[in-house]
Formats: sequence, structure tokens, C-alpha cells
Amino acid sequence: MQFNIRLAEPSDEEALLTAAKLAFIESPYTNLQEFSEERVKTTIAHLNNLGKNSAIILVAEDEDKNVIGVFAAMVAFTTMGLDPVAMEVLWWVAPTARKTRLSITLVKAFEFWASKLGIVRLVLGSMQNEHSESIHKFYTKNGYTFTERTYFKELKNGSGN
Repeated sequence: MQFNIRLAEPSDEEALLTAAKLAFIESPYTNLQEFSEERVKTTIAHLNNLGKNSAIILVAEDEDKNVIGVFAAMVAFTTMGLDPVAMEVLWWVAPTARKTRLSITLVKAFEFWASKLGIVRLVLGSMQNEHSESIHKFYTKNGYTFTERTYFKELKNGSGN
């Protein structure tokens, strides 16, 4: 399968929304909250406002210009070190492209972007789903180390109860 990876443009908003929704449908978040197109639009706007030195949104297209992959990331800071980290925000690859080199090519593009910014620490997420084991193998094969789990809680009306 041939594909082309490029920076997202404003005209890609609908494809980004679709990719985010498809990623959501495969995630454990479907049992915790409803998909929000507005939340995705706000995230895209935030990443765009951060600028190219703090965020990136990549789009992968097939030969027919269909979006078959998306990768978005941003620079963030953690208390686990003084250096900034490049952190994945959205990563989705169409099922038809999952057995190709698209996933690794998107990760390598992310790593290249981060290295050009002088970022030396990268963070990729992994949700608990039917792909968890293969994702773990993919990450470790490509030099990533498992470091933590995350837990989700939604506050109702600003209350932790």
C-alpha cells in the first residue's frame, strides 16, 4: 500500500473529526463518556494555536487521497524530569492500513519532528483494548519502555463525588 504523510491543513478538519471518532469507538472511553465533536475541534484548535514548534498534526493519505492515518502530538512538561516531552495526543490508522508500515512511518515522523525541536523524551499512549498486546510489542520493538497506566474519572458538576 502506498501512502503520503503530510502536515494537516484546515481543509482536513472533517477527516480529523472522522479519525478521532473512529479512534474513540475502538477505545475504552466509549463506556465512560460520549464522543464529542466539539472536544475534538477544541483540541485541533489548541494544537494549531500552539504552533509548529509546540504541536504537530500529521495526515496520511492513500493513492486516492483518502485519509488512512492521523498522528497529533504536542510538547508538554512533566514533573518526572526538567526536559520537555513530545506527547502523542491522537493516533489512528485505518484497519486496512494496520498491517503496513504506516504506523511505524507515523511514529518515525513524530520522532523526527521532536528531534528537530531538541526534544529527547517521547510519550506514546496505549489504551486497554483488543490491540493492547500488539501495541505493547510494537512499542518495545521500537525502543519505548512501559512506564505507567492511566485511570479515568469524570467529575460531575465540579465535584469528585
